[in-house]
Amino acid sequence: MSKRVLAKRAPESKGTAVVKREKVGLPETREPVSPQTLLERVINQKLPMETMERLLAMWARDQFYAAMAGFQSECAIVEKRQTANITSRTKGTSFSYGYAAIEDLVDAVKPLFSKFGLSWTAKPEQTKDTVTAVVHVRHASGHEEITKFTVPIDAESSMTDPQKAGAALTYATRYAFRAAFGIQTRGEDTDAAGEGEKPARRSAPRPQAQEAPATAEEMKTAYDTVCELIRSLPADQANKLHDAADRNLDNKNGQALNALLESVRRQVNAKRGTAA
Repeated sequence: MSKRVLAKRAPESKGTAVVKREKVGLPETREPVSPQTLLERVINQKLPMETMERLLAMWARDQFYAAMAGFQSECAIVEKRQTANITSRTKGTSFSYGYAAIEDLVDAVKPLFSKFGLSWTAKPEQTKDTVTAVVHVRHASGHEEITKFTVPIDAESSMTDPQKAGAALTYATRYAFRAAFGIQTRGEDTDAAGEGEKPARRSAPRPQAQEAPATAEEMKTAYDTVCELIRSLPADQANKLHDAADRNLDNKNGQALNALLESVRRQVNAKRGTAA
């Protein structure tokens, strides 16, 4: 008699779990979920408009994160091809540094924009003493994220006021663009050096803040971490990230694998924050 009761309860418990999953608009298969599918579920279940807006926003955000992960997995390191020569007005000393110009950064990654449905714009914000570059990164799904970078205006420069602001804005845009897309540059990291710094102080490259996995063991650890983290993400998003991780591991691309890992961590943290 006891066995018959257990046999009846098992399918009821399973059915209840399926109903709860449908209520939040999540897929039961590993197929990608489209906005049309979400709208149909909202309409069929007669859910409030706020629920529809929340589900569409979550879908757009997941699409953005997946696109950015793909972008970073294929984004090459950009070489610093430009050189700036600086002379101190107070000490009479001079130095030079290498940097990647904003046009070099954009040209290097432009083919990936259309491939992953990404676009960007930059808008300035200015005070009396500073200029801020505000970079908007958008995905075709509608999700947008903003990155800002502020630099001071060189009041002692011999340039005109518009030129001073323009120079500061170019510098800020370059750094905001790199931060927004996670672009790495190759070369001596000296393009933020202070005025009057002697070349001898810059003879040795500064250590990067974050090293890419170098050995096979480190790459495998990074790969395993990605695979573990994506288990908490939606199935279609996790599939894309898993493919990117496989591709980077097969190509022994430690830099891209490391960038993918950081992107996945941000996505998981954002998902946990939304759930909280």
